[in-house]
Formats: sequence, C-alpha cells, structure tokens
Amino acid sequence: RLKVARGEVAILNWETTKDDLVTVEMDQDIGDLTGATEFGVGRLEVPVTQDATYTITARRGDESVTAQVSITAAEGIGPGWYLFDDFELWEEGLILGASQGYWGEPDSTGVTVVSDGGNKAITYSEGNPYTFTRLESFETRDSESRTLFCRVKFANDQVGTSFHFGATNKPLRFVGDLDANLGGYVAITREDGDDNATVAVGGGAGEETEFELLPGIWYKVWVDVTNSPGDAVDTVSIHVLEEGGASRTTLVEDADGDRGTLAPHTLLYLAARGSASTEGGSLLVDSVFVSRDGVLDTDPLDTDDPNLAMR
Repeated sequence: RLKVARGEVAILNWETTKDDLVTVEMDQDIGDLTGATEFGVGRLEVPVTQDATYTITARRGDESVTAQVSITAAEGIGPGWYLFDDFELWEEGLILGASQGYWGEPDSTGVTVVSDGGNKAITYSEGNPYTFTRLESFETRDSESRTLFCRVKFANDQVGTSFHFGATNKPLRFVGDLDANLGGYVAITREDGDDNATVAVGGGAGEETEFELLPGIWYKVWVDVTNSPGDAVDTVSIHVLEEGGASRTTLVEDADGDRGTLAPHTLLYLAARGSASTEGGSLLVDSVFVSRDGVLDTDPLDTDDPNLAMR
C-alpha cells in the first residue's frame, strides 16, 4: 500500500512478458491496457481522490496472472511534494520484510520499523546498516535538480551514530558501496559521549557546519540535489528546521559532491554508521518526501499553510 496526496496523481507501472499474444487489463473502470504496453512495459497516471486498490491482469490464452497495489489518499501534504514513506503502513520489524520489499536492505539487517509514541519511524542498530528505494518516476536526470526531505531525532543517550541521506546513480549492493563516490548528501553525526549531533556535506570536501541538533527533538531536513551537467560533480544545499520553529536555516549552498556522471539519480537512500554501543532508538528517521519537480523550499508537513491544496 502506498500513500499519495489527495488530489495528486499516482503513477502505476507494470511489466509483462514481451509477447504480442499477451493482453493487459485493469479494474476500477480502466479496462484494456494492451495498447499502453510497449515491449512488455506500461505506465499509467491515475488521479487520487479516495483510497483504492488497483488490480492488473495479464492474459495469454487460458493463462493469466494478476498483481495489486493499494493507494491511500493522504491528507495534509504540501503541493509539489510526493510522500515516499512515513512508515505508518508497515508492521514493526526489519524494514525489508516489514515493507514487503519496497525498501531494500542488502548486506545488512540493522534497519527496523519501530513505534515512537504511536508514530512509526525507522531506526538503526550498530554497524553500517542502510536502506534504499528506487526513485522511479522521480529520477533526477542530467542538469536537473530535486529536493529530498525527511525528519530525524536523536535520543538523549549520548550514543554515537552518523546518518547519511541522499540520492545517487551509483549501484548499491553492499555496505562498502556507501564509502565514497555517491555524489553529494547530508551527513548528520553524533560522536559517542556527546549530546548533540553536527551537520556536514557528505562526499566532496565534506564541508562541516556549526549547526547542532539537540537530543529529543525532531528536526526537518531539506537536501537540494543537482545532477550537474555532463561529468561535473553533483552539488547539494542543506537546510534544517527544528520542529515547531518559525523558519528553516540554510547551512550549505551548492557544495560539491564526489561524483559526476550523465546517469540519472535512481536511488534514494537512508544510511547510518553506528558505534558498537548503538541500539535501536538512538536515531529515528521519518517522513521521507521528494519534490515532484525542481527545488522546493516549502514544508511538506506544514498543515497550517493556507496554500495547501488539501487539508
């Protein structure tokens, strides 16, 4: 099940055998999609006005296979934003199984869906756990920019953890793939024994800032990612707002990352570096959004904004 803002469109993708004898159809009064399927691949935008389940069926002679996706019409999302996940729909447990494969977790088993006072989030254990999902229709192509958004909170336990958040065109197969050459991303780090966490640019020069995140407080984080033209290195800008604060603080603008290729950013990742004492709950991450097009400086969760398209 996915969440999409009421009034927006959901993008349905499917893939079948490349066979002229295969027909494709969908319920919800959509009907025959064979003509919309080329070389076994199809895509359809559907308006989201209410919760709905879509069933697609592929037939060849007397044989048929079906697949389903359920969509929740979400309220209170700012215009121009797409909710990738707030983790509310998943059962508590390891992210790979809990999300039914929506979030991948190769080579690690340390990312877990938990409940924090009734609010679902993900947390990390010791080691180098990470999870990622595919950007699909929100890939950032050459010379394009996009804003990533999430919320983070460090527990008041002085446990060391480093959180990395970004988008990349580098294949992610093993923990070691996160060591370098990702592009640009935000790195939020707390050393063992410290109360506060610091913010820096990941990749490239690793530019550090003087901003500190206090424990026990949710912070909103914006990361503007630019897939620079040609082989120029990607750039990032970072902005942070304490939950309930009046306005966000710009920490870094157009800082260089460490990767530049013509390939689009295809993966959105949430990674951590935990110390030996890191346990689940020391770092929580929630409310992962991406902008639908270009850079946004608005708050996707600002339900008091009079310009919201829905309430």
